[in-house]
Amino acid sequence: MTLLAKFRGFVGFLRDLGISVPRATDSTSTGRVDVLLVPPGTEREIVVGSLRREGDRFTFRYLPEFLAQDDVPPISAFPEKGRPYEARALFPFFTVRLPPLGREDVKQRMIESGVEPAETLRLLGELAGRTPASPYILRFHPEDGKASQKKPRRSWPPLVPST
Repeated sequence: MTLLAKFRGFVGFLRDLGISVPRATDSTSTGRVDVLLVPPGTEREIVVGSLRREGDRFTFRYLPEFLAQDDVPPISAFPEKGRPYEARALFPFFTVRLPPLGREDVKQRMIESGVEPAETLRLLGELAGRTPASPYILRFHPEDGKASQKKPRRSWPPLVPST
């Protein structure tokens, strides 16, 4: 099975779950999303790489500081540290972190944070900054270079209120 066939199968699986795969041409986001890692047992954040929307593509690149070290391995979805990764659709590494935008709790969080559905990069930073299933943290930086002052939540409140 080709890589393209696997990707198309993955996109179909996500659609079945109610998750759409954002395309760069549909995104209004400007700025970048930094991918950070906090190694177990430390509080130190390592900036691994950045995701940007460049024209009709999303581009992920490892940062020079990360390339210069050998202690932390590359992200398995982006195994070659020395090259940029480009795609018209958002990479699965990021897509799986986005919650279905039709869920009521997600809609409420979008209203509270003032983020629009087409702001793919900002959605990643606001709604998917930290998830329990990933050691990576996503932090959105708007085009003006000022990082979001809000730290990503370490955990979310329950989706169903307890009674």
